[in-house]
Amino acid sequence: MGFGWYVSLAVAADEIRETITVRERSLSEAERHAPTAFVTHVDPAQYTEEMESVADAVGDSVGVSVRRYGGLGAFSTLSIRGSSANQVSVYLDGVPLSRAHNEVVNLADLPLDSLERIEVYRGTTPLSLGAAGIGGIVNLIPKAPSQTPYTHATAGYGSFTTRKFALTHMQLAGGFQTFANVTMMGSAGNFRFRSDNDTPLNPFDDREVTRVHNSFDSVAALFRARRTWGNASHLDLLQETFWKTAELPGRGANPSLHATSERLRLLQAVRWRTGGWPGNNTDTMVQGFVTFERSFFRDPFGELGAGQQQRRDDTLVGGGNASVTSYLTSTQMLSWFVETSGEAFFPENSAVNAPVEPEASRWRATAGVQHQWSLWHDRLRAVPTLRFEWLRDRSSSAFRDFGRQLPRIARDEGLWNPMLGLEWNVTEGLSVRGNLARVERAPNFTELFGNTGSVIGNPALVPERAWNRDLGVRFERMFPDLDLRLAGEYAYFNNDVDRLIVFVQRSAAIFKPENIGRARLRGHEAGMRWEWRQRWLLDTNLTWQEPENRSPAAGGIYLGKRLPGRPRTEWYLRASSRYGRITPYYELNYVSGNFLDQANFDRVPSRTIHTVGLTAQVAWGFAVGLQARNLADNQVSDVGGFPLPGRALFATVTWKPEVQQ
Repeated sequence: MGFGWYVSLAVAADEIRETITVRERSLSEAERHAPTAFVTHVDPAQYTEEMESVADAVGDSVGVSVRRYGGLGAFSTLSIRGSSANQVSVYLDGVPLSRAHNEVVNLADLPLDSLERIEVYRGTTPLSLGAAGIGGIVNLIPKAPSQTPYTHATAGYGSFTTRKFALTHMQLAGGFQTFANVTMMGSAGNFRFRSDNDTPLNPFDDREVTRVHNSFDSVAALFRARRTWGNASHLDLLQETFWKTAELPGRGANPSLHATSERLRLLQAVRWRTGGWPGNNTDTMVQGFVTFERSFFRDPFGELGAGQQQRRDDTLVGGGNASVTSYLTSTQMLSWFVETSGEAFFPENSAVNAPVEPEASRWRATAGVQHQWSLWHDRLRAVPTLRFEWLRDRSSSAFRDFGRQLPRIARDEGLWNPMLGLEWNVTEGLSVRGNLARVERAPNFTELFGNTGSVIGNPALVPERAWNRDLGVRFERMFPDLDLRLAGEYAYFNNDVDRLIVFVQRSAAIFKPENIGRARLRGHEAGMRWEWRQRWLLDTNLTWQEPENRSPAAGGIYLGKRLPGRPRTEWYLRASSRYGRITPYYELNYVSGNFLDQANFDRVPSRTIHTVGLTAQVAWGFAVGLQARNLADNQVSDVGGFPLPGRALFATVTWKPEVQQ
């Protein structure tokens, strides 16, 4: 599992270079730069004939919890191994989507149809992505251009006036291989749910109502182009545009009827990779990127509880990075990584009596080095990694809100992130691996400066710090006589987070972030995939975790309590079988009950969601997909007061004509 990089010491230098070059191109980013990490590779092709989002696909992965504030298109956040959403970094093909203003990335704003795969790194992260997230990293890999032209189209419709249309085209143009995808999605979001009328302790006034003011429309366009020279060098261009407008319904029992949001994201990146430069046994990658985001938030009557809002926030990010990998010997590989970026945040609130917010900026510089060393005929691999991250935060002026004055921000931070990974190749297809890392996260702009809603800024915050540890086993075995393939993994993780930034309530609706939190995140992850005769498939994973609050805040009254929003147990299962042109499938998602507050009083009950569907290959390249989700019509929620849809039916038609070679 990833040991194919190395060749015998008896092979000549030229032969080493040739062998490594061929093998390197077939390895994933995880195998090259985080070979001891526990990584899940999500295949979006599985969801082609389904009305699914990135949040749905990633949420089926082991070790991952997704919190949804509604149905399809609603705000969704990610937790890995009990982390907070701020502690998980999200990338699009190596370009950061997390922002210094607020690191939380809305998974509902990430299209699925343009992706080749999704890499979920739990704990240890690859050097080539720069960041060392406390929780981990999600990297969305778009489909790569190819030599073969083709056109695919998908259209879908379902419950709550949900609709989708996606068009994909691959073409050779002017010496470039090009790929383009446009995905349009929307929904009225008018599902039925049971409201507690904001009196959770009184079941007698509960009633069924329809979710109102909950529609959205979005358009995502992604374009890639590649120019190749020989077998070792290529230039990649990436352009992504995303636009979304949405109604914001707020809580189910007391909905907003006027609040809306709108978002635009423009992302450009260029990357050059080459092999054999600057040395014969060296690979080099250079990348530059620019991202512009504009978001509008309108709440003219303060229905969402933060007062009147008429916001337009702009964010501009630009940067570049470079990595060099040298194959020192047949058993040693040395990688270097450097990155620099700048981010500027321009807030504007034109609501009556809204305070003037300062502009803010963050300059970031990262340097890292990693050594991979294979011992005892590839039986043992050691991977030490060291990163240093330097941050410079500035605000254009002082900030006044909630009756007090915050000084102008001018602060520098240096973060050290050492890691050590070990892997023991017990036998072919069976390995034991473990990782130890010390990781830090700097506070973001919202935590430092506050906002005009409900957060008071705290310029005295210091970076969060965590010790991450994991140990586990991975296996993969083929049984040719039975036409059977088995693959699986188990991992135990034990992470201690100190100086955790916790939002402490200062009044009924005002919170201030403080470095008073501690947490111990422990758990077990297990997954298995079973394929028989290329017809039967069983894919399942189980996560059990104990995210314990170790904070002395408020006199230690929360000590030993479970962190809110982290279910103890999550179980996913998918079974399918192919009968000629028809493939029926069944999915089960179980999420145990969890708490909404630090005191563990307000509880969300456990839920089990059953989904059935089938895909049928028809004729002339057409395929039909039918899906019934949440068969038992469970009335559930991830976040108190934000209901999720009950039973829903969806249908899709996909056109994929046979490609002429």
